[in-house]
Amino acid sequence: MKEIVPGIHHWTAVHPKLKIVVSSYYLPDERILIDPLIPADGLKAFQRGVQHILLTNRHHYRQSGEIQGAFGCAIWCVETGMHEFTQGEKVRPFKFAASLPGGVEPI
Repeated sequence: MKEIVPGIHHWTAVHPKLKIVVSSYYLPDERILIDPLIPADGLKAFQRGVQHILLTNRHHYRQSGEIQGAFGCAIWCVETGMHEFTQGEKVRPFKFAASLPGGVEPI
């Protein structure tokens, strides 16, 4: 995991289903993950904890359920993608005009 700009950490990992390298992000001050896969260091990499997971689209759920189980955090996905979650995933919808946790504004 590398801090790419102040307050935003980035890492890559191989997606377990697709077998391609994908990116994930952590905002430690806000305790937010974006499109997460668990990094090589495991959950201990999130030393400040995780309160929210933001999905940039419905296909980026990845290992969010595992992280939610460990931290009890909320998972957010744009409302138009909610039909993807049919296996009891605890995902909250948001609209593009909404202001998300940490002041993130989806566009």
